[in-house]
Amino acid sequence: MKIKKIMASLLAVSVMTVGIPAIKSVSSDLFITANAGLLNEKYQTDDLELNYKELEDGTIEILKYISSSSNDIEIPTNINGKKVTSIGYFAFSGCSDITSVTIPDSITNIGYCAFRHCTNLTKINIPNGVTSIGHEAFYNCSSLTSVTIPDSVTSIKDNAFCNTPWLKNKQKENPLVIVNGLLIDGTACSGDIVIPDTVTDICDAAFLDCSGITSITFPDSVKNIGNISFAYCTSLTSITIPYSVKNIGYGAFRSCKKLKSITILSLECSISEDSDTFADSYDYDNETYIYTGVFNCYADSTAETYAKKHDFNVEIIPFFLGDVTMDGIITGSDATRALQAYTLLSSDKDHGLTDIQFKAADVTGDGILTGSDATIILNYYTYLSSAKTDENTLSMVEWMKAQ
Repeated sequence: MKIKKIMASLLAVSVMTVGIPAIKSVSSDLFITANAGLLNEKYQTDDLELNYKELEDGTIEILKYISSSSNDIEIPTNINGKKVTSIGYFAFSGCSDITSVTIPDSITNIGYCAFRHCTNLTKINIPNGVTSIGHEAFYNCSSLTSVTIPDSVTSIKDNAFCNTPWLKNKQKENPLVIVNGLLIDGTACSGDIVIPDTVTDICDAAFLDCSGITSITFPDSVKNIGNISFAYCTSLTSITIPYSVKNIGYGAFRSCKKLKSITILSLECSISEDSDTFADSYDYDNETYIYTGVFNCYADSTAETYAKKHDFNVEIIPFFLGDVTMDGIITGSDATRALQAYTLLSSDKDHGLTDIQFKAADVTGDGILTGSDATIILNYYTYLSSAKTDENTLSMVEWMKAQ
């Protein structure tokens, strides 16, 4: 195979990014000049011509498809002895003549809009080793009916498969489209939505503009709620974010105009500082998003810090012993969580609890987590389950004193 190595000219200086403002919404035009002006090289054989560049780690990224003698494209595994690991921004975008693409096992990243508008592409087999699929990577591939996604993929950005027959067929099977624990699309949903406990991430824009959703129930498995994931869900009235959530992206609940009650059970959740992360309206006088409902959270939590920064109406959730999961009730799950933490400690491992969860689990108040704490929580839960009325139910402290 003959490879010509040709240095591309250093033109396009006039289109270099100068003073481009930060963009806080997902846009198909965001990286339109991402590869402009790069010092790149040309890969050329009798069958295929591509532009590429060498990354900092010494591997190769495909920058731009130029031409091919066939409609069936085979991306090379190596160029000049260096592994090809990435398909860059817009690399094959708009190539309507391509009917199939063979992606080598060396690829780990499929970039932003990489195959957007490849309208005759019918199937794609993403190899094991790919970890991320970028924004609108296969957007409007209007003939794409077959997609294979391996377990190695841990990140799928918004609209990656939007306007493809593959996604539409998935929505018919289940309006919650889930891949490897990533909930990538729920835009076909309406009514009361219960997220299954197999989900770890709500991806960017997953429920964007779902005006028919009236409620959403998150399982304790969810760790990340992506950017603008529930923006413009105008029928949502209340949400409860479980303690398991570690990150909430910008605009996650932007312009949810009926949202009047928010409860954040997570103590150390990273919340985007933008005012539109939680917002039911927009203050045109001050040009900012605002939230006018009630914001419930624990004292000294990151949620409280966020809420106070934006002058929310904050209601502090009372802390009480035994509620290890921080969901406001004591169940067998609290005893299980305490026992799991004790087991980890017994093996000289980190118990995995936050400071406030540890205090909730340490019902004896001796500063040490033991099997006894878990047993007491379980026994108290049994007592609660058998109590006839809430009116005469003893608190954890009162019940312990009565034993």
